[in-house]
Amino acid sequence: MAMTKQEKLLKLWLIRKLKSQGYLTYAKILREFDVQLLSENSSAVAYLDPSKGLFAMHPTLDDNQVSVIIRHEILHAYLQHEKRLLDKLAKEHDLNPNELDDLSIKKLKQELYSNKLYNIAGDYEISNKGYTDKDKDIVRNLIFNGRVVSGLVTEDEHPDWVDMSIEEMFDELRKQKQQDKNAQDENNIILGALQDETTFVDIEGHVYGV
Repeated sequence: MAMTKQEKLLKLWLIRKLKSQGYLTYAKILREFDVQLLSENSSAVAYLDPSKGLFAMHPTLDDNQVSVIIRHEILHAYLQHEKRLLDKLAKEHDLNPNELDDLSIKKLKQELYSNKLYNIAGDYEISNKGYTDKDKDIVRNLIFNGRVVSGLVTEDEHPDWVDMSIEEMFDELRKQKQQDKNAQDENNIILGALQDETTFVDIEGHVYGV
């Protein structure tokens, strides 16, 4: 879809904005992308699709926010977050990342995108490597759809992760998820005793079984 006149003017303004802030490399990269304004009721803040040469953003982002968000989305691609985590998962399955067939790639992507941990770890690495202190203050106050968007600054959630890579943080997030699951499973355990081979009675006297 071709850019509208408004989107063309927005792109020029965004490039000038990045240049004025000293982000010349980001400005150069953005030149290669079309800019699209999302609808007001879109659930996405912004996204970058290198395969389509597209940067899309929500129209409610203000001047300061949009600069940080553009750089954030470019860094997801520049830091090769998807490729690095797919390579990691491939190795965990004893697969050679450089010799994956289409079916293997599809299965690995399904595993990677089965939850939001990959994106959380990626956001944390961007916070660690790409944010200035001013950027962090801006994203701490990013309000979208009436709520503050959290989890964009590593030290706010995990101060001991500021020197970690996406791969390391992805591992830690998976460990935490498993620990939370185990804790939930423990909370679901019914305490009691077998009365006979088929009947279990819990400590409150409820009977389970035939």
